Amino acid sequence: MKKFRQYFLAQLKRVWKAFPFIALMTVLLVGCMAVISIAMLRSYNSSDKKQKLEIGIAGDTSNNYISFGLMAVQMLDTSRFYVDFSQMSEEEAKSRLKAGEMTAYVVIPEGFAEAFDAGEDAKVTYAAANQASGLGSALTNEIVEIVSNVIYSSRTSINGIWSFMDDYDCPEDPNVVSDDLFAEFMNLFLGRTKFWSVNYLGADGSLGFISYYVIAIMILFMLLWGITGSSLFMKRDVSLAKFLKAKGQGILLQISAEYLAYFVLMAGTMLMIFMPAVVVMAKANLILPEWQNDPVSQGITFVVRMLPAMALLAAFHFFLYELITNMVSGILFQFIMGLGLAYLSGCIYPLSFFPESIQRLVPFLPSGLAMKYGAGVMRGVSVGTEMAGIVLYLALFLGLAAIVRGRRMKA
Repeated sequence: MKKFRQYFLAQLKRVWKAFPFIALMTVLLVGCMAVISIAMLRSYNSSDKKQKLEIGIAGDTSNNYISFGLMAVQMLDTSRFYVDFSQMSEEEAKSRLKAGEMTAYVVIPEGFAEAFDAGEDAKVTYAAANQASGLGSALTNEIVEIVSNVIYSSRTSINGIWSFMDDYDCPEDPNVVSDDLFAEFMNLFLGRTKFWSVNYLGADGSLGFISYYVIAIMILFMLLWGITGSSLFMKRDVSLAKFLKAKGQGILLQISAEYLAYFVLMAGTMLMIFMPAVVVMAKANLILPEWQNDPVSQGITFVVRMLPAMALLAAFHFFLYELITNMVSGILFQFIMGLGLAYLSGCIYPLSFFPESIQRLVPFLPSGLAMKYGAGVMRGVSVGTEMAGIVLYLALFLGLAAIVRGRRMKA
């Protein structure tokens, strides 16, 4: 144990000597990741704006009831957050639809309100592009169908009230009763969101977009950070390893001491980067739903709880450097493996982007396991299974590193 401690302290000194170069590489990597993060957020914000649907309203909108209905939908209803109803001429609506500038348009015929009030089957014209497909078109069709059902049901009910009161000679004024019923329908329609709860699904079905990509960017950064270890692990011969083994310091103990020193370096660097980032996010009012109570404290706690994921990826880097001793090949291999695993694990695109077969594979990858662990920590759920996987991967990578070194010593 004394020899192990001495060798571990010697490795810490070696890490400290290499720290200036590693710090410089880390700063460059932080700059690249900052650019990527800003691009992701801008893409999210712009796509969020593009998701708002636009439906044109053309034809006769002079009737008071129609004007009031459009005003209510545009100003009072929650649909105003995802649908824009724009009044225009039929010619303008046709040209804008052909140009792909809006999703659909509705033409209200002359005398529609009067015919509707008389109980006649008055119909409006709904037009969408023939090639329209996807979520926007499907959502528009659903909205039109819902509005049609509400209008038909309300008209049938009001006409039924009039027929009932006429058949049974009810003393109440049918105009007052029908107006009250109409008001009830309006309250029911505008207040319909009280009848259900809305669950916003994020990039992985459980986290929101920002929360998901906070984890993804952390994992991506830790995967790419492996290239900074080139000055520590490249151009090493096995003379010292043979000497230590002859003195009773076995290969596994050598690997463990070197890995622990590297993990201390990685964990310290990550904490120095991610903790201030959490404070900056809070100051910029970029608060995750999971950190609503105390953004700074909860964010720092999350970063600290990510230490097992850091340990896993540090072991992965360590094994790759033990596998390849040439500096250029080692850096290139670290970069390709890190970027490839980040891509497959959902750090760049959400997992839903990939085929189901790959989605089933991802949790068994070291980066996928780290992502799953981070998501569990973010949501505050049990991560016992992920911790067990991390421990198994740690043993696997360090064991493989020991086997590789043993073979190099024999060569």
